[in-house]
Amino acid sequence: MRHTDSNTGNKPWFISGGIPADQITHLDWGLEKEFASPTGGPSVRFICAPAQHNSGRGMLDQGATLWASWVVKQTVGMLTTTVYHAGDTGYMTENGPCPSFVETGQKYGPMDLAILPIWRGGSLSFIASAGLRLVNTELLDGLHASPAHAVRLHKDIQSRHSLAMHFATFAGSDEEALEPLIELVAAREDAGVGDWKDEGGFGWLDIGATACIPVSKS
Repeated sequence: MRHTDSNTGNKPWFISGGIPADQITHLDWGLEKEFASPTGGPSVRFICAPAQHNSGRGMLDQGATLWASWVVKQTVGMLTTTVYHAGDTGYMTENGPCPSFVETGQKYGPMDLAILPIWRGGSLSFIASAGLRLVNTELLDGLHASPAHAVRLHKDIQSRHSLAMHFATFAGSDEEALEPLIELVAAREDAGVGDWKDEGGFGWLDIGATACIPVSKS
């Protein structure tokens, strides 16, 4: 799902917050922007890539702004670092897996590092207080990748190392916060995928931890 008006984006929102207009670049899927280093070092390319989600917080602003994932590339000599950030995205469509991720991997991969969401359906605190919780449904699967779907996405984009995000923040309990990680371990074992430190692996970091990833040759 996406909008089709390339003039509709988040630029007005940033301007309203005091960001100068000349410091804001609006990109549609497939477009990119290269930023020069202020110190004369290597430039960095930001590529706007597809994601599967929606936008809007009310009844009248649905689909008014674009959702996206991001590919970031930097080349230093013979070494190219490629990082992929999936943003907030689902994986499944009515016809199966979203094909955009395979296309992104073929066009821009392999990714040295990918940051992928593993929200598995859970509860917000106010829902949990009522003794209720959300569960995975076809609708939620289209908007939020489960741990098992994230492992498939990890393979689609040709990620060498992936780290999990978008889980546990609004969980209703400590146990619920850990469930996505438990499901991720089971899913990667089923898919023959190791931990994030392994080549082709997928895992997570504790808050404040640092990951050092070797880059590939261009």
